[in-house]
Amino acid sequence: MAHEGGAPERPDVELHWRDEVDRPAPRGRARLWSGWLALAGMVAALVVVPSLVQRSTAPAPDVPERPVEPLASAATTVVPDLGPAILGVTDRWELFALGDNSVTQIQLAAGRITTTYFAPLQSTGPVLLVVGPDRAIVKPLDRVPGHVVPDSGPVRGLTGLLDRGATALPASDPNQVWVGPEDGGPPVMTLTDLDGSRVLATAPVPPGAVPVGADDDGAGYPLFRGAGGFYVARPDGLQRITTGLVVATGPSGWLAEECDEHGRCTTVRVDRATGGRSVLPVAVDRNGPTGVLSPDGTSAALVVGRPDGSTALRVADLVGGSDHEVDVHPARGFGTTMVWSPDGRWLFVVDDTGHLRAVDPRTRQVSEFPGPVPLLRQLAVRTGR
Repeated sequence: MAHEGGAPERPDVELHWRDEVDRPAPRGRARLWSGWLALAGMVAALVVVPSLVQRSTAPAPDVPERPVEPLASAATTVVPDLGPAILGVTDRWELFALGDNSVTQIQLAAGRITTTYFAPLQSTGPVLLVVGPDRAIVKPLDRVPGHVVPDSGPVRGLTGLLDRGATALPASDPNQVWVGPEDGGPPVMTLTDLDGSRVLATAPVPPGAVPVGADDDGAGYPLFRGAGGFYVARPDGLQRITTGLVVATGPSGWLAEECDEHGRCTTVRVDRATGGRSVLPVAVDRNGPTGVLSPDGTSAALVVGRPDGSTALRVADLVGGSDHEVDVHPARGFGTTMVWSPDGRWLFVVDDTGHLRAVDPRTRQVSEFPGPVPLLRQLAVRTGR
C-alpha cells in the first residue's frame, strides 16, 4: 500500500528461477541471541586496550578454515525489466537489501532486481550485511555459519577470518572488511580482504567498549561507544568524536548530542576533516537508532519515538536548521535500516512492517518501492563501478 504521494504501478514481470548448488548445509542447533547478551556484558568488563596497534608488514599469516561440509541448494529469482530506470535513477549505483533468508540486488539504472534465497541462518540474533564490488556478505554476530552471495555463481559459506570473527563492518576500501575480535583474542578489529584470508591492518577497541556493539562510522571505520564517549578506531589509533552521544553518521562527519556540566544539551555537527563543531537547532531522540547523514552532509535522517511506542522519520536540514516529520515508520531493527542514494536524491527506509520505502527528501513524499522485494531487515549501497 502506498503512502502519501502514491506508488507508481508495478509492471507485470516474469520470475526466472535458477537453482544454485554450493552453500553449506545447516550445522548444529540454532543458537539464541540471549546468550550473546550475557557474553557482551562479560566482554565489556574484560576489555583491555593495547597501547599501540601497528599496520601489519609481515607476510600474512595462514588463516585456518573450517572443513568443507555437505552442500545444499539455493534459488535465485530475477526480475529483468522494470523499465529503463527505477525511480528515474540513471547512475550505476545499486541498492542491496537483506531479508530473513535472502539478499536482493537492485540495479536501478538497469531496471533489474535479483533476489537470492538461502536456508535460514542458525541464529535468532542480529545479522550484518556488507557489500563488496562483486558480492554481498551475510554475517551473523553469534558465530554461526554465514553466507557469501556473489553477483554471479553459487552461494557459498564464509571463510577465514570472516567465519571466525564476531562482527563484520564495511571498510573505506570496498574490497576490504573489518572483522571483530575472536573469543579470547586481543581486543582489536582486524582489516581483511573479502575472503577473510589476509590480515591487512588492525585497530584497537576502545576501553569499556563491547566489540559486538561496533558500528560503521559512515566512512568505513569501526565506531564504538566506550568509556568517556564515542570513538572511531583506525589503524593509527583511536579518535574520540564526542563525550556525548553520536546520533547520526555519514561521510562528512557526525551528528552528536553534547551536554554541559549542568545538563544543558545541544545538537552539534562534527566535521570529519577538521573536527570543527557547529550547534544546530535540531531535536534528536537519544533512545532511537543511529541516523544517517546525506552524502554531502547537508541533511540528516533521524528516527524518533512517538508516545504510542511507534517510530517516526524526521529529515533535518543541517544548513537551514529546520526539520520535518515524514509519513513513514522506520524499523528499529539491528543494523542499517536507512540509506541515502549516493547523490542524495533518495532516502531508502525499511519500515516497521519490513517493507522497502522510497522517500523523496525534497517533497517528503513516501512511496512503496516499485518492484517485488521480500520483507527486509537491512540495507546497503554499492556505489557505481
